[in-house]
Amino acid sequence: MADLVPAKGVSSFKGNNVLKDVEFWAELIPAAGLGALLFWVFDLEDLGQITWIVGALLIYHRYVLRSHFRAAISPIEASLERNQESVARIGELIDISDSCNDAMLRAVVDKYVHITESELAWQKNESLIKLERELDSLLRDKRSRTMLTSEYYRWLLPRIASTSAGSNIWAVSRMMDCEWDNSPEESDFLKLNLEAAKRGVQVERIFLCERDIWERARSTLEPVRRQLSCGGNLQIYFGDVNAIQKRDAEILKLVGDGLIAFDNDVILIDDHSEDGTARGHVVMAPQLIAASKQTFESLKVMCAPQRPLSESD
Repeated sequence: MADLVPAKGVSSFKGNNVLKDVEFWAELIPAAGLGALLFWVFDLEDLGQITWIVGALLIYHRYVLRSHFRAAISPIEASLERNQESVARIGELIDISDSCNDAMLRAVVDKYVHITESELAWQKNESLIKLERELDSLLRDKRSRTMLTSEYYRWLLPRIASTSAGSNIWAVSRMMDCEWDNSPEESDFLKLNLEAAKRGVQVERIFLCERDIWERARSTLEPVRRQLSCGGNLQIYFGDVNAIQKRDAEILKLVGDGLIAFDNDVILIDDHSEDGTARGHVVMAPQLIAASKQTFESLKVMCAPQRPLSESD
């Protein structure tokens, strides 16, 4: 009989701990009991022996079938587990509504999956490669692309509004034509800065320009005068760009077109275009933030703290 049973089945059967299997005993006891009853009580020895043999064969056959079933189903279970892990991983990537527009991300994935035409496969894959490269750059460099004016203020204004007491805003203004011009976005920018200082945010701003420009701004430019009048947590410094140029030209290159930073977490570095439109890019690389903070502190040493304006001013 052993020749009729595959070796794998026998191995699996022998490997099972039969003595602890409740189902095994539930089948064995009735078969053994019936055989004993026929053999000894009714003196039907042949029938009793046949009952024992048939019962044993049925029990053994079921165990062999179960072993084959387990051998067949195990790879399927393993595959399902791997798929579940993959689905869970995808879920981690997709279910991120707190950090991104998950509806848009799902829509992108759905569109990618449903572009099945082989003639379009090259552009489909090219689009994915471009997206992967851009995300890889964001992940590696912690730097956004240069933002246009609307993007610039859409990022900046809520960031200022969300600052809390005890935090720090540090900034360098180069007095560009697009700054402090009473435009709606610059008016909101000024308003949010003043409100932040009043609720306990430490705001430090260096105005870096030629002396005559600063004197006119200090006397007549309302956004500058309102900051000078604020006092308290709003500290203003003036740096004469011509004097600094003679003493340390390199530091002017480091501050570029200006910047605004929030604690040591993130910096918006200005990239003013030739037409004066305010633009910039976001940086979150810790080493660059630390270097910029060091530059800012060094620049403060070369600038004059400004006293708050009095009523006579």
